[in-house]
Amino acid sequence: MTGAPGAAALVPLRFSTHNLPPKEQFQSWRSHMAPLVDVHLPDGKSEGDGFLAEQTGWHLGDILIVQQRAQACSYIRDQAMLRSSPIDHWNVGVMRSGRAWTEAKRHVTATPGEVFFRSLGYPYRGRMTDSVAVLVFLP
Repeated sequence: MTGAPGAAALVPLRFSTHNLPPKEQFQSWRSHMAPLVDVHLPDGKSEGDGFLAEQTGWHLGDILIVQQRAQACSYIRDQAMLRSSPIDHWNVGVMRSGRAWTEAKRHVTATPGEVFFRSLGYPYRGRMTDSVAVLVFLP
């Protein structure tokens, strides 16, 4: 199936820390992720170690599809973030490699290769290993 002549193709949105100096990579990732979650380095890691991460996303109307590759980190979306963020979408994803553990309302889910669902309208926290994931954000 082909589009109409002259129809615009989907233009990917790209983010990467790969071209930054290692000591700036994690803060760049943290700033990029700030509208959704507050990210932290794992114990024993420092910003000077570098942090390789990249995302490619596509907007399909109100839906955002993202392919993400990132190094290990922890993440939290707390009550303060919920009050200041208008984003209350569903996040549906699958880990293509790596593992993630997310706690919401004292329930922990592990997602090694499983489809996961998270609501950005509720607080949660977790951590992940070096991973590749496909994420879909739905209103």
